[in-house]
Amino acid sequence: MQSAPGKIYTHDRKVAVDGTVSFTCSQDQEMWPWLALHPHHPAVVQTQNYWTAVEGSQALDRIEQDKWTAMVWTDWEFGSPDVSQAVRGEYARATDESFGFVTSLFDCDDQLIVRMRGKGVVFRTRDFEKWREPAKEEARRNAIAAAFAYANREALALEEGERRFLSPLADVSPPKAVALITKENGFMPGNRFIGGSGDHVNATHLSESARQMLTLLMGGTPHRITGGEMAMNRYVELGTPFTLTVSGREDGTVHLTVSQLDRDCSEVTLRFETG
Repeated sequence: MQSAPGKIYTHDRKVAVDGTVSFTCSQDQEMWPWLALHPHHPAVVQTQNYWTAVEGSQALDRIEQDKWTAMVWTDWEFGSPDVSQAVRGEYARATDESFGFVTSLFDCDDQLIVRMRGKGVVFRTRDFEKWREPAKEEARRNAIAAAFAYANREALALEEGERRFLSPLADVSPPKAVALITKENGFMPGNRFIGGSGDHVNATHLSESARQMLTLLMGGTPHRITGGEMAMNRYVELGTPFTLTVSGREDGTVHLTVSQLDRDCSEVTLRFETG
């Protein structure tokens, strides 16, 4: 987790006596194109999750520039569906070991948009890139060479500028679909709304893949995601297919396992309501 020079999402940061960081949110759609999407879209929420955590930590002087961090768990809960984009927020460190931080974002009418929690791990040196190299090399060997059969845009309920990540559902039980995210469809400028290091499939990609999977599962039934949770246990590499499999389903909840090269990498849960 590091900041990018010249890009700032949170402004007017103030640290309260209890350590809570309050801030205003950028409205610059040229710098942040995802502001054109609904405030509950994965590209909005997970990007905000990243930047508010980085800049909130900076305000608390918790960023060590010689260290590198990765998020390993996050959850989120949405407010009303009729919110507008965030104009202000609050960031606070956790007071116990159950999670690392919590961020709440509010719109111009002071409605809660989303409350997000997260937990990360610190790499003590940059050598993690060295120990990742065997896995990255295996992924490169298994990178897809032929054209990938993505599901059609209507089935994935995509807006203009959004990119397809998933195949159609496979005719198997439990339901599953294959995803392929590359630098071309997963990052700017090829993808208008998602950025990142370009080194691996990130939390925003995973969340959007899960949203597309739920859309396929619902088969056109109107629904709204109300919250979710992700546990990220292993990097998912770019350019190599990975699979989303339904590992559980109850009324209003679907659990997905993300696997690549026969290894489970992440668990994603989405909560939703229909109608």
